[in-house]
Order: sequence, then C-alpha cells, then structure tokens
Amino acid sequence: MSDEEFEYTDDSDSLYSDSVDDDNFKIEDSLVKHDIVQYKQHTTREMMETLHKKCTKLSEVLGKPHDYVVTLLQSYKWNSEKLIEDYMDDPQDVELRLGLSTVKLNGEHHENTGLQTYTEEAPFSCFICCEDKLESYKLKCGHEFCLDCYRTYLNEKVKQANVIKCPSCDVALTPGDIDTISGTNGSSVLLENSIKEYVERHKTYKWCPSPDCNAIVEVLNSSDIAHLVDTNQIPIVICSNGHRFCFNCGFESHVPAPCNVTKQWINKCKDDSETVKWITTHTKTCPKCDTSIEKNGGCNHMTCRKCAYEFCWICLGTWDNHNNQYYQCNRYQYEQAEKNNKSAKDKKLQDEATKKSLQRYLHYYNLFNIHEISTKQDKSRCDVVENTVREVQEGVGISWIEAQFLVDSASTLLNARRVLKWSYAVAFYCDRGYSLDLFETVQAGLADAVEALSLLFEISDVEVIAKKKLNFLNASKLLEDRQRAMVLATEETINNGTLRL
Repeated sequence: MSDEEFEYTDDSDSLYSDSVDDDNFKIEDSLVKHDIVQYKQHTTREMMETLHKKCTKLSEVLGKPHDYVVTLLQSYKWNSEKLIEDYMDDPQDVELRLGLSTVKLNGEHHENTGLQTYTEEAPFSCFICCEDKLESYKLKCGHEFCLDCYRTYLNEKVKQANVIKCPSCDVALTPGDIDTISGTNGSSVLLENSIKEYVERHKTYKWCPSPDCNAIVEVLNSSDIAHLVDTNQIPIVICSNGHRFCFNCGFESHVPAPCNVTKQWINKCKDDSETVKWITTHTKTCPKCDTSIEKNGGCNHMTCRKCAYEFCWICLGTWDNHNNQYYQCNRYQYEQAEKNNKSAKDKKLQDEATKKSLQRYLHYYNLFNIHEISTKQDKSRCDVVENTVREVQEGVGISWIEAQFLVDSASTLLNARRVLKWSYAVAFYCDRGYSLDLFETVQAGLADAVEALSLLFEISDVEVIAKKKLNFLNASKLLEDRQRAMVLATEETINNGTLRL
C-alpha cells in the first residue's frame, strides 16, 4: 500500500459509497497530510555519525581534541549552544567543573598517566580489590586502579549514558581512556546509549514506538506540528523500518482519531475510574476497615473477611444490636423521611447513570480491544507473507512480481484494521444522533471488509492462494475504499461539532 493511504477527499456527493473512482480523490485529506510533514528517517548508526560530525565541527570551533569535545557535549546533555557560550566565557571554569582540567585541584601535575604495567616482583596493589595486579590505569588526577576493577566499573557506567568519572573523584574519563581500559570500543557503546538522551532533548526527533524498533524520525518543520494538531490533522511519519506513528503524541498511527481523542481514550483505558464507579454502585464498605464488600447472598448478616467485623448490610450497624431482637434498621424514621426519599431517588438516578455510562464505555472498549488483538494476530500472519510469496512462486510457478499482491494485501489489511480499531475511540466521544448513526454505518462497512480480507489470509494452500489472486485484489480495493470513507466520516463528524471530550 502506498504512503498516501489516507490522503484522499471525495468530490462526489456520495462520500460513503463502496465504489469510488480513484480519479475523484485528491491528496488533501485534512486528517493526514504526509506532504506537509517533512521528515527524515534515521537509524541509530546514522545518529552516531551525526553526533560524531557534531563533535568534529565543535572540535574545530574550540580547537580541542575530538575525544575532549565528546566528553564536553555529554556533560552538557548535547546542548552545544550552552556549551559554546560557557566555554567562550570561561574555559578553565568549564574544564574544572566537568573534570577535564589537566591539572589536579591542588595544582599537582601527573605526567605518567594511562596504562601502567608492573612485574611480579613489584606488582600493583589495587585499592579497590586489595589484590596484587600486573596492569592498572592511572588518570590525570593521579588515582590508579587495576584493569579488572576498572572494567567492571565501566561495564555498569556505560549503560547509564552519562559522563564517566574517576571512581575516587570528579575527573572525567575521555573516550580514549574508556577504550584503553575496556580493551574494546567501549566509548562507542557509551555514545550509542547517549543517543537516547540526545533524541529526548531535541524535540525535532522521536523514537519509533514499535516494539524492538530503534529507528528515529527527525521532523524538519516541527514548528508546524502544533498547528496541525490544533486543526485536528494527524502528523503521521514513517520510520526506516516502515512503521507508521504520530510524531505529536508518539503513539502508533491512530488515524482517524485526532490526537486529543487518542490521548483521552488512552488515559481513560489506563484509568480505573470506571472500575471505581462499578465498585461504588455494587458494593458497600466495611464500617470498621473500609474494605469494599460485594453481597453475594440473601442474608443481611455480613462478616468482613479482612477484619472479621460483623455488621448489618441494610443499616451498616454492628450485628450485636440485631441479635435476639427485632431489626432496628427496618423501623421507618419519620423525621428522616423527606431527606431519605430525596437521597434515595438521587442515588438511584446516579447509579443508573453510572451503569449506563459504564456499559457504553465497555461496549466501545471491548470492540477496541478485540481489534487490537486481531491486529496482532493479522500481523503474525503478515510477518511471514514473504515466505508465503516464495512458496507461491515455487509451488505454482509464477514470478515474484505476480505474487506481490499478497504483500500489498497484507499492508492494506493491517492499516485498515488499525483505522477500524481507532474509529471506536472516536465513536465513544460522539454525541448520539444522525452523525453517529452515519459514522457507525460506515464503520460497520469497514469492519465487514476487514474481516473479508482477513479471512482470505487464513488460506494455507499455495495453489488456492494463487487461484484466489483476484479475490485478494478485489477485497483489498474494497477495503481501501471503505477505509477512505471511514476517514471522511470522521472528518465530517469533527466538522459537525459532535465530538464531546
């Protein structure tokens, strides 16, 4: 499927027709505009090269070695502007503060630094492990430790992506120190771990949110993102591994739901407020320990399982007042009649409203969750579609190009399933009325088309798959049309002002 899967508007009167002429669509859909989100794709390796180039450029500006500048930038959280400002103002203060001065704080110079070797007759006694060693490493601060202790220390520190300091003082280790001590390219590991900090600091970069994906996207017109979101447009970008996600909120592609709907829906699903409402409606709290208790029998004599307190379910009074005498709680209190009647009516209305609200939420949440699970199942099948393509080629004798209908159909299915899933979040926040009826009609059509194509991927016989090629193509075309109609229906719902957040 092309990158322009949602970028269509229909000039005809029938916005939700299953049969849509592609010539009538223009790449100007207001929900997704790939053409106005200008971005670059990066891998972690490319980001490392970017950081190295940044260090090289700054090294020329400051007239300092590359390793020295790398440590400076890491100390300044890759804020080169702030670094240059401070360094030009007082370089010695920066060096001393960051532990990069070549002079110890007491003014003592240490010329013989770096890797040190000893003999068995005169070994080095390590201050950390208290063992005699033949190799050690000394920093310019004069502190010296054996290589084994230093390597153990570095293995833990490189994971933290911060500047590594001497174990005994604040003198910083340069990339050259780290590589010599570790015996490997340890400084590259530290720099690679620093990429996360660099990306998080610079708002023009975002990690791809897909599991096990380390790709990065850089938006070139980041100043336009806020305007796109304010006008209910979704800044969808695609990482170098082909994963689509929203640059604004960092979630997976949530078309057709705008960012504000998406965030509220996700927060609602994470929040326990609906569960709390159910507990409030269906349970009472123990008068002694406040534990929530659900009545599962007819007897009103309750015993709290937590604190063993015995009380009456009706009046919540201690059960001791009920033994061997009439129930005081069944006496009608006339002086409280009006207040109790009003309170009971209000509580009943509130409980009914709470139940309806919960039922409505659960309806859309279940649909959302069902298609979330179905998306993972479809993805599992589509992940091996390349193998299926090879099997079809070998088993039926068709070319690789002729078998690409499977790859295209798989992409169409996954994108449409995701659109369908997020459409339920939109429906939850819609007012009941004509717009919602029309929205759900289009939604039902998309659901039917999704299931029809998903069913075709259940076929395992390669010969049957090849014979069903036209079915795959027709089902994919129908699904694309209904997917566009779903996006247009969402746009109309938003424009009509029927969303309530």
